[in-house]
Amino acid sequence: MSSFSKKNNIKNNYSPTSAIAKTAYQDFIEEYKQQLSENEITHYIQTCKEISDSSLRAWEASDSYAKESAKLIQSFDFITLIYIGDIAKKLCLFSPMIASNYINNSSLILQSISISDLDRYTKILTKTGGSSWKDIALTNAFISATFELLKLIPLKHMNSVSLIAKNLSEKSHDLAITFLENFAYSLNKIPESSRIRFIKLINELSIISWPDVAKTLETFPITLQDSSNATTKSFLIIGHQVLKNDGRKAFEEYNDAISELINLNKTDQNWIAKFALKINQLDSYSSVTFLQQIFLLLKIYSKKDLSNWLNEGIQYMNNNPKNFDANAYFNLESNFSIQSLYRHAKLELLDNKKNLLQKYCKGLSGMDINILDVKELIDRKIGWQVPYVATTDGEHVYLPNKMNIFNSKHKNFLAYKVYATHQVSRLEFGSYDYQFQFNKLIEKHSDINTKNTTSFSDMTEIQKLFSLFSDKKLISYLFNIVEDYRIDYLVNTKYPGISEAYKMVKKFELSKRDSPFELPFQEMLLESIIQYTLGGFRNSTEELSNINEYMSAIAFLNEIKKIHLPSVINSVDISIQIYTIVKSIPNVHSMHPVNSSKRDALKSESVSLLTDSDNSSKINNDNNDDVHLPDLPDHLGEFKPDLVELITYAKNKQDDVDSSFSRFDQKQLEEFLKQTTELNVAELSEGEFEEYSNLFTNNLMDLSNVNSDKQNKYESELSSKDLNDGQVVQTKNINAKAKEFFYDEWNFRSRDYKPSWCRVLEKELDFGEVDYYNQIISEHSKLIKETKKKFEYLKPESMHKEKRLEDGDEIDLDRLVDFYAEKLAGYSPLADFYSKRNKVERDVAVALLLDMSASTDEVIEKDASNSNQYNQYSGGPGTYFRWLASRNSEKSFNTNKRIIDIEKESAIVLSEALDSIGDSYGLYGFSGYGRDNIEYFVIKDIDEKLDQNVHRKIANIQPVRSTRMGPAIRHTIQKLELSGSKVKIMIMLSDGRPQDHEYGKDRTEKIYAIHDTRQALLEAKHKGITPFLLTVDKDGHDYLHEMCDDIGYEVVSNIDLLPERLTNLYKKISVK
Repeated sequence: MSSFSKKNNIKNNYSPTSAIAKTAYQDFIEEYKQQLSENEITHYIQTCKEISDSSLRAWEASDSYAKESAKLIQSFDFITLIYIGDIAKKLCLFSPMIASNYINNSSLILQSISISDLDRYTKILTKTGGSSWKDIALTNAFISATFELLKLIPLKHMNSVSLIAKNLSEKSHDLAITFLENFAYSLNKIPESSRIRFIKLINELSIISWPDVAKTLETFPITLQDSSNATTKSFLIIGHQVLKNDGRKAFEEYNDAISELINLNKTDQNWIAKFALKINQLDSYSSVTFLQQIFLLLKIYSKKDLSNWLNEGIQYMNNNPKNFDANAYFNLESNFSIQSLYRHAKLELLDNKKNLLQKYCKGLSGMDINILDVKELIDRKIGWQVPYVATTDGEHVYLPNKMNIFNSKHKNFLAYKVYATHQVSRLEFGSYDYQFQFNKLIEKHSDINTKNTTSFSDMTEIQKLFSLFSDKKLISYLFNIVEDYRIDYLVNTKYPGISEAYKMVKKFELSKRDSPFELPFQEMLLESIIQYTLGGFRNSTEELSNINEYMSAIAFLNEIKKIHLPSVINSVDISIQIYTIVKSIPNVHSMHPVNSSKRDALKSESVSLLTDSDNSSKINNDNNDDVHLPDLPDHLGEFKPDLVELITYAKNKQDDVDSSFSRFDQKQLEEFLKQTTELNVAELSEGEFEEYSNLFTNNLMDLSNVNSDKQNKYESELSSKDLNDGQVVQTKNINAKAKEFFYDEWNFRSRDYKPSWCRVLEKELDFGEVDYYNQIISEHSKLIKETKKKFEYLKPESMHKEKRLEDGDEIDLDRLVDFYAEKLAGYSPLADFYSKRNKVERDVAVALLLDMSASTDEVIEKDASNSNQYNQYSGGPGTYFRWLASRNSEKSFNTNKRIIDIEKESAIVLSEALDSIGDSYGLYGFSGYGRDNIEYFVIKDIDEKLDQNVHRKIANIQPVRSTRMGPAIRHTIQKLELSGSKVKIMIMLSDGRPQDHEYGKDRTEKIYAIHDTRQALLEAKHKGITPFLLTVDKDGHDYLHEMCDDIGYEVVSNIDLLPERLTNLYKKISVK
C-alpha cells in the first residue's frame, strides 16, 4: 500500500469526538500538510489514534492532544509534539484524565524544563498516580501546580513536592489538594536560597505532624517574608530540629512563637535568629522556650543587656550540659536565671526594691506606706490607666513595675525614689485635703460671676471648685501643674537629700519635650510653664509670642515660694489666676493675625468662671484652634484628687459600723462621672454610659470592700515574713471568698526554684449538713472517749514543784530535818530546804492537711486488707457451702464510706481530742487543677474555735480535683509560722502520690512532683516544723521512701483504722 493510501486509511479510521477537537484536528492537518512531510503527517495521525485507542476513555486525552497540537508545534517543534503524545499514551494507562491534563499543561511546563526532562517529570508524576478518583484528582492537581512551582525550584525537587502530596493524601485528601494549590504562593515568599530547606521542613511535617502543614504554609512565609536570607535559613534549621527532636507539640509552640517576628525590623530579627540558632544547636526545645520569652523581654530590656544574659546561659549549656536546665533558664523559671538577668540589666525592677522603698517612704514621712505595682490599680478599672507612671489612691503608693529611663541601675533606683517621694509627699502635704469654701473664694476672686450658681450637693470638694469654670479640663490641668510645683518646692525644702535626684529626673523629662515656639498661643504658654517647672526657660524667653502673659503666670507660680508652708488652698488660688491669663489669649498660631480690638476686648473682659456666661470664650472661638493640653511630665504621675476623694469617702463609709452604707447611690455616682474631669465619658452613648457606670460602681465597691482587721493583719504578717529557702510569697484579695498567694516551686532538674510559680487560692469552705458532725461523734464515741483519756496524760500538771532550793516560796520539811541532822553531825550543809511551784504550759500548734483530690471519692472495700484469707478453705466438703455463704456475706461493700469520708471522720476524732487538751490546731484541705489554681480550703484556722460553723464545714469536705502537694504544704507552713507556738506539727492525710496538670513535663511524669513535695517538706523541717505524712495508698512505700527520706511517714493498710492511727500518731509526735 502506498504511503498516501496508508495515511488516508489512518485518517479515515480516526476522528476526534468533540466538535472543537475535530475542528482543531482538521485545521492542523490542513495548515501543516505543506510544512510537514507525508511521513510526519502520518506519524501525527497515528499518534492521535494510538492515544485514542490506549484505554477505555482515552478519547478525552486524544481530543486534548488535537486541540493543543497547533500550540505545541508553534511553540516548540514536531519532535516535541510527538514526544508529548507518546507520554500521553503511557499516562492513559493510569488515567485518560491525567493524560488530558498533562497535554493541556505541557506547553507551560516546557517553558521551565527541556524536552529531555519530560521523562523525569513523568516518573515523578506517576508516583502520585493511582486508579482511584482521589489519586487521579491528586495527580491532576500536581500537574496544574507544576508550571508555577517550576518557576521557583528545579525539577529534581518536584519529587519532594510529590511525596509531600502523597503523604498528606493518606491522611486527608482535601488537605493534599489544598497544599498543591497553595504551595507555590507560600514558596514564593521564601528567599530562593532557603526554598529547599522549606520543602524539607514541610516534608518532615507531612510525616510527623500532618495537621500542621496548612498552618505552617499560611503563617511561616508571611512571618519571614521581609526577613534576610540568613534569618530565614536559621529559623528553618531551628524548625526542622525542633520537629525532629521534640515532636509535634513543640513545633506548634515554635510556630506560634515566631509569629511575633513580623512586628520586628530586620536587625532585631537577625539578632534573635543568631541566639536562637546557638541555643538550638545545644538543645532544640530550649530554643522554643527562648523564642516564647524573647519578644516580651525586648520590650523591657535592651539587646545589650539581654545579650549578656543569653551568653551566660549558653556558656552554662556548653560547660555543664547534664546538670544545667537550659529550658528553665531561658523561660525565666529559676531564681538563678532571674538574678542573672537582673545583674546584667541596667533597669531596676519594683519587686527587687519594693521593701526598701517602703522603708524609705516610712522614714521620709513617718507614715506606713504600702508600695504596690500600678497595674494592680489599673486592673481595678476605676479610672487609672497609665502603667509607666506613679500614682496614689490616697492610701497606697503605686509605682511602675520597672524603671528603665537611665542607662544605670543606680540612677533608675534614684528615679524610683523620686517617683515614690512625690506621691508620698502628696499625702503628707495635703494634696487631697482641699475643702471648698465658696464665700472665701468670692472674696479673693471678685470677678467670679455668681449669677447662676448651681447647687453643690453630691459633689466632691474639688468638683465644686471645677464646676465654677467654663473650661473644667483647663482649670483641673492648671491645678495639677501648680499643686505639683508646690509639692516639688516642699520636698526640696524639707528633704534636701533628694534634691539632686529630683534635678536629674527633671532634666531627663525636660530633654524629652519639644520646643513650644511652633504651638498655638495658649498651648505655647502652657508648655512654657511646664518647662519652667522642670528648670527650663530661666534665661531666654524672648522668642515667646506671649512673653507678658508668660511672665505674669510665672510670677503667680512663684508666689508659692513666698508663703510659709504653702497649702493646697494656695495652689487653688494661683491656678485660678493663671487660668485667667490663659483664657485671655486666643489659641491661634502666630501666623494667624488676631484682630487687635478683639485682643483688647479679651484683656479687658473679666473672665467669668460660670459655664453659661463666658463671653470671652465666645470671642475666642472666632480664631481659636482646639486646645490640646500638653502632656505632663511622667515623674509627676497621675494626679486624681477627685477619684481619691470618692474612694476615701467610700472606705470611710465602709468602716463606719453605725453606717447602713452597703452600696453607692447610683444616681450620685452617675452625676460624679459626668462632672469629673478625670474620666473620659463625654463621648459615650447613653447605653455605653449606663454600662460603664454600673461597671465603675461594682469596681469601686470591690475596692472599698476591705477585709476585716484580722484578715488584713494576717496578710500583712504573711507578706512581711522573711522567707528563705527560695520561698516567695505574695498575697492579694481577688474576691470576697478567695485570696491568692504565690509560691515558688522546686525544679529538681535546675536545682533551683521557679519563682512565684504557683497560685494558691485560699477559700473558706462552705457549710454542709447540720447533723453530720454529731452523727460521727456518736458513731466513734468509744474511740473518742478512749482518745481523750489517752490525751489527758499529755496535759501537763498545772504546777510543778521544784525542791532543794536556797530560796523559795515554801519550806521542804523533809529536807529541813536532814539539814539539821547534817549540821549536828558536824557538816556544813547547803541551806537548800526551800521549794517553789512553777507553772508548766503545753505550747503546741498542729495543722491537719487533708487531700481533697478526686481520687478520694473512691468507695472502700470493707475487707480489703484481708482479701487473701477468702481464697483459702481448709474445712471438710460438708461445710464448704456454709463457708462460702459466710465469705460472700462478709465480703461486702460499705457504699456510704469513701476515702474522703474516713478523712473527715479522722479530722473529727482528732479535733475532739485536741480540743480536750487545749492544743492549737487548724484543719485545711487542698486540691486544684494546674499551677494557677491550687485550691486551699480553710475548714478551721489555728486560732479559730471549734464551733457549729466548723462542724458544718467539716461536713462539706468533698473530693474536688488534683493533688499538687508542694504549694499546699508551703501555704500550711506559713499558717503554722504565724501561730507563734514553740512546737509546730504538720500532718498530711493523702490517698496517693502528688499529681497534677503540668506538675512536671507532662501528667505522666512522677519524679518532678515527688521532688517538689520533698523540697516543701524539707522547708517545713528547716523552719522548725515537724512534718508527717499518712497515706492509705498501699503502694505508698514505692514513692514515700524517696519523697520523705528522713521525714516521718506511715502507710495505713486498713483505712478503717485511720482515725485511731491518726490520734495515736499525734500523741507520739507531740510528746517528742
